Amino acid sequence: MASSSSFVQLAKSLPEPLQRFFARWPPAALVAPGTAPTPFQEQRPNPFRFYKHPVTGRWQDPVYSHRRQAQLVKLARDHGVEELLPETTKGTEYQLAHRVEHGLRVKGTGVGQKVKGHIHERHMIAKYVNHLLIHLLRVVGSLETNTVIQDGTEEESHARDAKTHPGMEKCKDLLIPH
Repeated sequence: MASSSSFVQLAKSLPEPLQRFFARWPPAALVAPGTAPTPFQEQRPNPFRFYKHPVTGRWQDPVYSHRRQAQLVKLARDHGVEELLPETTKGTEYQLAHRVEHGLRVKGTGVGQKVKGHIHERHMIAKYVNHLLIHLLRVVGSLETNTVIQDGTEEESHARDAKTHPGMEKCKDLLIPH
């Protein structure tokens, strides 16, 4: 194991916010077992969590807000000391575990959810897919004179007037099973 002087040298190479944090809340991995806790540690064991005051029973906000927690975690990650920080929801380990548990949740992808946007924007994809299907069927030549589309409307087709290209007969046999 490295000596304490090497830890001091490493700590001095860290940016000022991380130095201040580790001076107030030194990690348990680096502190000797019999060492007395700092005054900050006596008041708050974990500065990233809400704290219930023992006398009044009221909940107090964390010492570091979510924004400041995220800044500290980014600094620690850049300098390779993220594991020394207390447990936080902004940490990489927690974020990966949350992503594995809940997956990538995007509004509008679940059952009964709608994506934000105007109604014509929400129906654009369905109309585009519908248009492509109609065009593909016309090219193949299998679309009847009047065809009912997915949304229930009837569309007039001029497929009866079209003549198929001789090369399309082969394609028609491949696309439409007999």
